[in-house]
Amino acid sequence: MATTNYGRWYPSRAVQNGWSVAVLEHQIITALHTRVGATPNNLEARLPGAGTDLAHEIAKDPLVLDFLGLSEEAQEATIEEAMTLRLSQTLA
Repeated sequence: MATTNYGRWYPSRAVQNGWSVAVLEHQIITALHTRVGATPNNLEARLPGAGTDLAHEIAKDPLVLDFLGLSEEAQEATIEEAMTLRLSQTLA
């Protein structure tokens, strides 16, 4: 794994969030650092205080759904079906 300007950012987030090595690698490959805080929202106005950071983490966009194996042009119904199938496979 190449060292980037985010050499401390990812390990810090991994410790903070309890990521496994696989999750850490996935976050690096999908460039999480470019998605954090990238979506305009009104979280600060609606949820002031410590909950704002957690809400940002949960609501960050764009969603990374590459594990579904769909193209970028996939429609909502196709995404829903793929997520339902993946969830069923996980629970089986």
